[in-house]
Amino acid sequence: MKETVKGNMQAGESGKTRIRILLLAVAAIMIVAGIYEGQPESVLQKAIHICLECIGIG
Repeated sequence: MKETVKGNMQAGESGKTRIRILLLAVAAIMIVAGIYEGQPESVLQKAIHICLECIGIG
């Protein structure tokens, strides 16, 4: 019985690993798409605006 439980745990870990790899690949694709669309500049401008508002300048 111990071998069956251990075998099931390994199968579950394999599925989790596949999901993690898939999510990592999707995240990388989304990052590349955002860079391609010019989003880093937009995000930087928004961050600067928020920071300036927090210290009372903007």
